[in-house]
Amino acid sequence: MGAVLVLALLLGLTIGALLTREKEEQPEETETESLWETVEEEPETETTEETKEAKDYPAPVYQFREEEVTVEVEGLEKEYTLAFVNDIHMISDFEAGPVTEESLPTIQQRYDEMFITNDGKGIPSVELWPEIVKYLNHYDFDGVIFAADLLDYSSTTNVQKLKEGMEELKYPLDKMMYLRSDHDYGGWYGGEAYTDDDGVKAQEDILGGDSMEQVLDFGDFQVVGINRSHKNISAEQHAFIDKQLDNGKPTIMVTHVPFYSEVDESLLDLSMQVRNKIYYWHPQAPNYVPDGETQGLIDRMYHGDANVVEILGAHIHASWDGQVTDSLREHVFGPCYQGQIGIVHVIPKGGKVTVNIHEGEETEEETEETETAETESTESN
Repeated sequence: MGAVLVLALLLGLTIGALLTREKEEQPEETETESLWETVEEEPETETTEETKEAKDYPAPVYQFREEEVTVEVEGLEKEYTLAFVNDIHMISDFEAGPVTEESLPTIQQRYDEMFITNDGKGIPSVELWPEIVKYLNHYDFDGVIFAADLLDYSSTTNVQKLKEGMEELKYPLDKMMYLRSDHDYGGWYGGEAYTDDDGVKAQEDILGGDSMEQVLDFGDFQVVGINRSHKNISAEQHAFIDKQLDNGKPTIMVTHVPFYSEVDESLLDLSMQVRNKIYYWHPQAPNYVPDGETQGLIDRMYHGDANVVEILGAHIHASWDGQVTDSLREHVFGPCYQGQIGIVHVIPKGGKVTVNIHEGEETEEETEETETAETESTESN
């Protein structure tokens, strides 16, 4: 009798264990079915390519101001939008090693007081650089022009920061131009351990190399860059630029150091106000007097057969737009370290700007209005 009771008890325990196991497995079965339903439904809510790209490249947190310029080109069949980035003056050294001990106070002062946003937030340029990269990736530009002085000086840390950002850019090399100038190279704070030559060498593998032959060809027009424009151009560089101008294409000429105006004194007034000297190529400039090669290029752009439709410059750390001759305009972009980025709209002659990189985005005001409306609706309920 005792044996029978033991067997019955064992049988009951076995059945109970099986029932318990079945109950424990049931939620996993339901969860698996739910997961597959989600996978099967995903294509129905698939986003467009444009939305996917915005998702892949999130918008920057910093709200940049945009300095927009429109260039009209005869015979252009479509509209182009170019980004223009200049004068970031990145500083990332805060201890001796890449720079000398005695240079640290000067560097710190420049970091704290000179190269910060002018929006009341005082964001230093090195923190702005990753946001600039996000901005360029989030939107779709037909080309990106880096118009020099991205660094405040050359050092191993500054160059590394620059490289990290450049490597994240989504654009192919033939759609980007990086013109260098004195600040991109200057090893002024490195002592004997780091010279200007080291700065030049450090730039060799960034965006295809430090070439004097800088051209972005868009078919109906071209962008020709003057590399190292803080110095007079060499005969070889002049010959290369002349060759590009010989093809007859409408040309946007890009330089870091701007050129003088023959007809508008306001550029001189601005330069004296901001820099207290003539801070562009001019026969009376303290640092930028054109020699025969540079003046020859200026003469061809101003009065020759170059078919230059616009000159774009930087360097002064202030914005200017005006005529350098009766028929040729120059635009000087303000510096990016102040929290702005340039946008160049290249459009058919007589046309209007139609491309809006922000299309479909809510403005800050619209977002606030939506949030207020949602709050009021919730409170009324």
